[in-house]
Amino acid sequence: MKYHADLRPYGGVPTVFVNDAPVSSLMIMHEGRPFLTSVFPGMYLIHQPPVMDDDGGISPQLAERIDWVLEKEPEALLALYTFPWAPAEWAAAHPEELQQFEPEVEEAGLVAHRFPSFASENWRKLFTAYYEKFARLVHETYDGRVILQNFGSGSCGEWNPWGAPDFNGRWFLEDLSPAMLDHFRRWLRGRYHDDREALHYAWSDQQTDFDTVSVPGREERLRTDWFTFRDPRKRKVADYYEAYADAIAECIIDFGTAIKRATENEVIVSSHCGGFLDNGFHAFFYHQTLVNSLRRVVRTGAIDCFAGPLSYIGRKPGGSPSPMIPGGSLRLHGKLRLQDQDTRTCAALGSTVAGNEVFSFLGVPTTLVES
Repeated sequence: MKYHADLRPYGGVPTVFVNDAPVSSLMIMHEGRPFLTSVFPGMYLIHQPPVMDDDGGISPQLAERIDWVLEKEPEALLALYTFPWAPAEWAAAHPEELQQFEPEVEEAGLVAHRFPSFASENWRKLFTAYYEKFARLVHETYDGRVILQNFGSGSCGEWNPWGAPDFNGRWFLEDLSPAMLDHFRRWLRGRYHDDREALHYAWSDQQTDFDTVSVPGREERLRTDWFTFRDPRKRKVADYYEAYADAIAECIIDFGTAIKRATENEVIVSSHCGGFLDNGFHAFFYHQTLVNSLRRVVRTGAIDCFAGPLSYIGRKPGGSPSPMIPGGSLRLHGKLRLQDQDTRTCAALGSTVAGNEVFSFLGVPTTLVES
């Protein structure tokens, strides 16, 4: 293989090495063809179109994007974002393993995509096999030039809840599927060691049973006991969110392990996880559960980089947005933060961003000077 990449300590911090030499890891990203620039030459981030080949092949759209960059920059290094969804045939055959929302949400026509339940073992095994084939094919086809492979499902590909809320008051209650219910019950049996009395004590509920537990509904999730706080003696909702996050952690670890195995550890593997340090604008995400199994994922060898955006609340002109992921924790584990820098500039005013209530609140710069 012409290129191989890994993370190593350098100057006291984890650093990207390519062919045993440290490299700058600043990348230009674009969802279509990447911008080619002389300011930060040499590394580009490619978005795989959301519709992935069911058999793990390289789609024509992805090949076109990579080939276009390499034609312009023959020595370019590439990073790749992929988005695992539910293939159409699989979704039709396994409706019980798709995420299920409240009936009134589905009737409103807001659920247009095939969202897999993150608790579906069938889907997780399907895409573990997919990534093993896909990662190996990409690695061999481009001679190791794709030095980083990032993956993520959920809203924005960041494992966020589907239907992430905004100022329109929209919230999809998830996940009510049989797959998530089965996972929740198994998770509870493990957490409480099949001890009903321990479950009764934790939930302050003498009637509950492992075989009859339900996924908490909307009112249960929104109810608090003392101002914004829940009673710690009523752990049902908290347990559900932990079980939900652990289901995602299983996906991240299995997919990452498959990529590592397929590329013989010659590729840096990344996913979104642990982005919970934005309890201003994104307090709702934290409450409803962003991926909070950071400790579990960071201690595995499956993931090298943890991707995430900057805090949205600090993006106004003159603001100072901070990362959502605890960088010090990653450094202690020899991991790297793959930091999105997608702060809007005045160039975004002519796009849909200008009319979006969220970004209007955040404050999009109106002039080049403000940008």
